[in-house]
Amino acid sequence: LLTSMVVFRVDRNIISYNTAISACGTVGNWSLALVLLTEMEGDILLPDVISYNAAINACAGSWFVAVQHLSGMRSHRIVSDSISYHSLLDVCRGRDADDSFNE
Repeated sequence: LLTSMVVFRVDRNIISYNTAISACGTVGNWSLALVLLTEMEGDILLPDVISYNAAINACAGSWFVAVQHLSGMRSHRIVSDSISYHSLLDVCRGRDADDSFNE
């Protein structure tokens, strides 16, 4: 999707990136989610709390990477919120964050 946007000369924005990062998490492709998070800066976009929360949530199965991204939020002066910590806890428990909302 993001590549198609470039081909059709549609500007990629933070919403399109956040959507793509969330989609990567949904299908379990956390490595691509993290690539997209890094790629945002190449498009001169600053990831926000939603970007990081989506990336943390996508890290199911890799709690260490999720913790690193929570720390990355601090180094980029992005204030974490309750969703950030909830997603991190779910990753550490080996659960998908969406599962806990359905209980």
